Amino acid sequence: MLIHNYGLFWRRSDVFWGRPKVNGHLKGFSAKQIKSNPVDFRDQQGVYILYDDNFKIVYVGQSGNGSQRLFLRLKQHKRDALAERWSRFSWFGIRSVLNSGKLSADKQAAHPKIGEILNPY
Repeated sequence: MLIHNYGLFWRRSDVFWGRPKVNGHLKGFSAKQIKSNPVDFRDQQGVYILYDDNFKIVYVGQSGNGSQRLFLRLKQHKRDALAERWSRFSWFGIRSVLNSGKLSADKQAAHPKIGEILNPY
């Protein structure tokens, strides 16, 4: 499986972006364990989509190259040329959630087998 977790149409205004000496977070629930404790997806790697108030796609991006994880990429878009254009976002992450409630290591997510992600047609 390539996509292990996702978040659909999260409101930008509902995210705790942090403040001096307090990190922000992207808390949600594992797609496979909805009744678990919240998971912080801030370090997720994958792709994300920014939407305007009418759910029109504004931008599609990726997170995970170097230190550019999901939270950082979204936070950058709060200050760049897209800052005033988006109010919601969706994300699709390649890192799974471990039993501990933490995200899997980078290297565990990066190499799924072709048969796990593509239909056998």
